[in-house]
Amino acid sequence: MGKITLNWTDLSMDSKWYDFETGEVVAGAPAKDAPGAFLKIRPYPNELTHVVIKDGGISISGEEQKQIYDYCFEEFRGRDIVGANDQPLIFSANVKKKIYEFRLGGIPDFVLSKSRQFADKKAIAEKN
Repeated sequence: MGKITLNWTDLSMDSKWYDFETGEVVAGAPAKDAPGAFLKIRPYPNELTHVVIKDGGISISGEEQKQIYDYCFEEFRGRDIVGANDQPLIFSANVKKKIYEFRLGGIPDFVLSKSRQFADKKAIAEKN
């Protein structure tokens, strides 16, 4: 068996800011009017996830996905997240809900993907 290398530096349950364009973690909180689009995402605890194995793959219900999104997506910043009037949107519970309900801008999928990465890293750490 080959060597398995685990990166322990990312195993925090703290929220992180991500650059939406690159998908990379950014250092510190970006300014509200910073150029670009940044999402603050926290990990979803693996122990809260209820999954079903279907046809050999993991299936998460729509309701479960919504719970994960609501829990993990804390905030967005940046002047590149704009509304129909081309003005920057202000983060609120209503805006967050609409983004999810209509899958706007690919943001819900990004949040779910990043929250899953957190959970996967945490699960690996707990096994070891």
